[in-house]
Amino acid sequence: MSSRVSCRNDFGNTPFESVTRKGKFMAQLSLEPNEQDALIWALQSVVSDLGAEIADTESQEFREDLKERKALLMNILQRLS
Repeated sequence: MSSRVSCRNDFGNTPFESVTRKGKFMAQLSLEPNEQDALIWALQSVVSDLGAEIADTESQEFREDLKERKALLMNILQRLS
């Protein structure tokens, strides 16, 4: 049994289309349950590591970039779970 991970972009395209516009790319990914579990595990690991990286980063600009990336990955994790 496979699960479907899909998203829509701001252009109203169906999940079956991939489009690049203004630097944005939309894609659909179908995963087997064990693949989805592995992806969730990997994302959780990266999000956890980002927390330490954010705390140790001296550059405010880089810290903000890391926080944005962490939020993005957490959003993906939420949608996968």
